[in-house]
Amino acid sequence: MPGFVTPSIRRSSGAILLDGQPFFPMIVWSQCPDGYGSNVSVGINLFAENPCGGLQAQLDALAGRAFSAAVAGKPGGSGPGLLGYFHPDEADALGLTGSTLPPAPAGAAGLSFLTLTHHFYTGAAPLPEGRGMYPGLIARSDVVGHDLYPLQEWCRPDRLVDVWSAQQELVELAPEKPTFQWIEAADWRCPGGKTAVTPATVRAESWLAIAGGANGLGFFPATWTPVIGRAIADISRDIAKLGPALLSPATPAHADHPLVRAGGRTHNGAHYIVAVNAGFTTVQATVRAPWLGQASLSVLDEGRRVASLGGSFTDTFGPLAVHVYVEEPPDR
Repeated sequence: MPGFVTPSIRRSSGAILLDGQPFFPMIVWSQCPDGYGSNVSVGINLFAENPCGGLQAQLDALAGRAFSAAVAGKPGGSGPGLLGYFHPDEADALGLTGSTLPPAPAGAAGLSFLTLTHHFYTGAAPLPEGRGMYPGLIARSDVVGHDLYPLQEWCRPDRLVDVWSAQQELVELAPEKPTFQWIEAADWRCPGGKTAVTPATVRAESWLAIAGGANGLGFFPATWTPVIGRAIADISRDIAKLGPALLSPATPAHADHPLVRAGGRTHNGAHYIVAVNAGFTTVQATVRAPWLGQASLSVLDEGRRVASLGGSFTDTFGPLAVHVYVEEPPDR
């Protein structure tokens, strides 16, 4: 990567730009330097909070292999790849407001990142203080994310679909700002059984968040099993294939099954639809998009096509299946 970059935001699509080029962050929190190599190898490109030496040790250990963000209230640092800083983690649960957020650490000019708890979401109970603090917290932040964790905090596999719904609400709360979501990458509170974190749940949660409008992903905790690492690597690969399309303006798409969620993007005349089955059984769903007419859409990496008639198409979704549909520009 270049030694120093200038971060900015494209308000029309909520994309993060680095030196004017779209950037899709893949984030981990609280990783020690001895884990950086394995994280980078699966596509992690932004690190925050080093519990084993602080920001300067993180910058020195990464040595330009990935980007870093400082953390407010902790010592600063300087070096290649520093994009900005995170506000205190889960600032809403700490009782912070827009006026009481601490300042940026020394040397951490750039983008400010905020992670909220799931309590902003109307599908979850609010904090005792209510939801009035969220507009102020979001106004003080450039990039806004949240942690929902339906499997390991709610212990509710039937609520996986809320990954999409909560992301949609966050996009509405933070218009024109990049948003992201933390994805469960290991078991902690509800290990094993139906709530187990698996490669399939990691993939489904990641693409549900993207379909819901996420412009980045975080993976928590920062240490995972090799099979989960391979799943994250596959997600990174597909995000790289789609490239700037995922950071382009959203276009509406809707599935008629209650467990299938969809979202669209348009880039350089091509249309993209991400559709995900948030359930654990095979279902059939019809996906509708007002901009689709009569067209043939390719399905990414599946070697098949589906036909759209009158702005809709029907497809089969296996358990936790993810399909990405592409309608090429007319002149292709």
